[in-house]
Amino acid sequence: MNAVEPTASRMGNSCWQKHKALLRVFGESRTHEHHKNDN
Repeated sequence: MNAVEPTASRMGNSCWQKHKALLRVFGESRTHEHHKNDN
C-alpha cells in the first residue's frame, strides 16, 4: 500500500488522502458522508 501513496500524491489526489485519513479515524460511512458534502 505504501508504494501506491507517492503515486497518488504525484497525481495531486488530495481527496483520496483525506479519505484515507477519515477512514482511519471515523470509518467508511463517515468518509462517504464527507465526500457528499465535499461535492
